[in-house]
Amino acid sequence: MPMTRFRRLTALTAVAGALAMASPAGAMIDGDPPEPTVDLPDLKVSALAVSPVGGDWSITWTVVNSGAGSAAASTISFNGGGGMAASRSVTSLAAGASRSGSLTIPRTADCYVAMNVTADSGKVVKETNETNNPRLAFGVLPPCPARYRVTAYSFKALDESGIDWSGSDEPYWVFNSVGTAGTAASRASQVFGGIDTDDTQYFAPVDSCVWGCGVAGAPAPFGIGLSVQLWEQDLGHVSETLHDTASFFQQAGPILTAAGAPPWVGTATSTMGKAMDFILGWAEDDLLGTNTYAFDAAGLAAALPARGGFSDTRIYQSDDARYSLTMQVTRVI
Repeated sequence: MPMTRFRRLTALTAVAGALAMASPAGAMIDGDPPEPTVDLPDLKVSALAVSPVGGDWSITWTVVNSGAGSAAASTISFNGGGGMAASRSVTSLAAGASRSGSLTIPRTADCYVAMNVTADSGKVVKETNETNNPRLAFGVLPPCPARYRVTAYSFKALDESGIDWSGSDEPYWVFNSVGTAGTAASRASQVFGGIDTDDTQYFAPVDSCVWGCGVAGAPAPFGIGLSVQLWEQDLGHVSETLHDTASFFQQAGPILTAAGAPPWVGTATSTMGKAMDFILGWAEDDLLGTNTYAFDAAGLAAALPARGGFSDTRIYQSDDARYSLTMQVTRVI
């Protein structure tokens, strides 16, 4: 019995040893060992200013490496449109280090510039974040006229159309806008499905711009005129509704009189009333509400003496529906 017990223990020990020796080999077969972690840099433009000096735009900039690893030499680019472009070399940057510089670019006839500046514009540096390299700054030559943008922010169904329990609304918006000559524009939003009472819907950035679309906005020396319609899609065609609405809106004309916005509102309201009557004669969609109004130049200047913005909320309603629409009026320059 003692000998038998000894042999059994020896055998178990041998098996355990074989398993222990096999484990490292098995790990090598299952996969390669993980690569060591490499600290990466993160280049971005941390400071940027553009100002007029003589016939040039003077640009001061700083590029910082906010990552944990060092960054090789790279290039910073400057683009203001209209041929205003330049680039500069940036030496290698240790983690946390920065480089600053300045340059001048000849100014065009415009009294402002939207200068886009991009760190590592050649994409030669592998970074932890490749999306934060650009930065935008405006340069303004006094007395450059203010420039504005109007965007749709959100809407709320205060009371959906029809009987609430019978189904949801599928609303869409038609935005018409005008300022100086040649700026009249109309567009339709997407159709928002499944909207019930108390629902709030936010406009996506690509679907939000109403007037002054573009990074630098647009001047409004005579004010900004707007006419907005809310429709509920049934069996109609959004493109046809938009086409006819835009055709009538063009007849309201730009805001160009010395009196500015008030006379235009009267003309535009009458014109858009005729437009709605015409469209409802053939449209299979339901009109849930309409508003035609304007921001006059003096009111804009008083509300926005400097860059900034304010919200404007209005009610759109019909016999059995009530919605609110919030828009944002922003002074860009």
